[in-house]
Amino acid sequence: MPASIASSVPSVPGRYSRRTALRSLGRLAATGGVIALATAVPAFALGACAAPTPSKAPVTLTVNGSDIQEMVTQRAPAFQQQYPNVTVNYEQPPDYNAKLPVLAAAGSLGDVVEGFTNQGQYQFLATNGVFVDLGPYAQKNKYDLKQFYDLGIASVRVDGKLYGLPIKGQIARYFLFYNADIFQNRGVAPPTANWSYDDLAAAAQKLQQTEGGQVKIWGYAGNWRELAAMIASLRPWGGDVMSADGKKATLDTAQAMASLTYHYNLSLKQQVAVYEPTDVNSLFYKGMAAMLGRVNAGTAGNILQNKVPFKWDMVRMPAGPAGKRGGMWLPDSSSVTKVSKHPDDAWNLNAFLNDKESGIALAFQTKESSTPGSRPDVYADPRILQRPGYPAGVGQEQQAAMAADEPYETPWNFLGGNLDSTLGPQLDKITKGQVTLDEGFLQSLNSQLQAILDKPRSNLTK
Repeated sequence: MPASIASSVPSVPGRYSRRTALRSLGRLAATGGVIALATAVPAFALGACAAPTPSKAPVTLTVNGSDIQEMVTQRAPAFQQQYPNVTVNYEQPPDYNAKLPVLAAAGSLGDVVEGFTNQGQYQFLATNGVFVDLGPYAQKNKYDLKQFYDLGIASVRVDGKLYGLPIKGQIARYFLFYNADIFQNRGVAPPTANWSYDDLAAAAQKLQQTEGGQVKIWGYAGNWRELAAMIASLRPWGGDVMSADGKKATLDTAQAMASLTYHYNLSLKQQVAVYEPTDVNSLFYKGMAAMLGRVNAGTAGNILQNKVPFKWDMVRMPAGPAGKRGGMWLPDSSSVTKVSKHPDDAWNLNAFLNDKESGIALAFQTKESSTPGSRPDVYADPRILQRPGYPAGVGQEQQAAMAADEPYETPWNFLGGNLDSTLGPQLDKITKGQVTLDEGFLQSLNSQLQAILDKPRSNLTK
């Protein structure tokens, strides 16, 4: 059977952010859709994958996802060359991120499914019997899990079982981007990986530009209001949003207070920083912020897409008093579904989509997330270290970040979306100066988070 990929599809609405999508689960109905695989990406070599006993008869496997289309488009022909009886289709229902649980409840998912760990969605589906435990497959086929980062594999284990592979991964909310032209024009030395948070504050003061009482260029623009960004913001001071087991809220600690006070002072006392809910990324792209902090390395791709009219560069965020830079291991998962009629073939395909060449192809996606595969050999590859259009050294900074001890965490009951929707509005009150940042405020917010963590796990219902 010749290699082929589905290509006749209806148009679909624009992509939604994951945080917005995950908040919308309760009001969504399942609808189907297929996205055409028409985007070309650079050619990559055929990679090897583990091989259970595959089917000999013609088989069609369907991949569902929202951030891997270009990679699957590129890699599917190579897989089909290795397994000529298998046809690979890629289907992306509109608003896939939000509808994934709805599709799962309806038994409408394909064979291999991209999942998301940011707010515990993947874990919720895994504990509700949607995915196959891949542990026995890995053991049977001597599939080497050490080809992935250890923290990547740890982040997709749920109650000790491996329901997915970390198809892509990064230390999230770990980077500081900066406008090199503004630094040069103001005579300020650019950031380095040796910076402290005092250095960041001092530079922000020198870089801030105000005319007629209006800020023209902010010294620093920062992300912090969503769950992963807040975890990343607290860790440099030794704090965290919750305990490692995800059962205890820990926002009422001295370490959390120290971190929030730093940002509070930067924004409201020194008045050289702007935070969400302002669209801080757009401010940076427009040249209205000298620094953009607590963002992913993939922001580089957005900068290139926006064709910013200035020189830019990127370093890791400063190390804080606790010796950490802050961040959190954050992968996307790829799983074999229990509704698949060809689980052995689906395992083969899933393993293939997690090999080195697939991980590199992910990094070269131009219309979707460019987060690379969760493998040291991917981050060490010269194609990643020397990507066209990227400043020299960006790849090395990204590779160095992957060695950081910043483990993934999520609420034990997988209600990360609830934590997120509670944190955001309360943090907005701080940056807007609507509340006093004191122990009473943090204790009240911590109690709200603990009430969420005290809830039991929920079940997937049709």
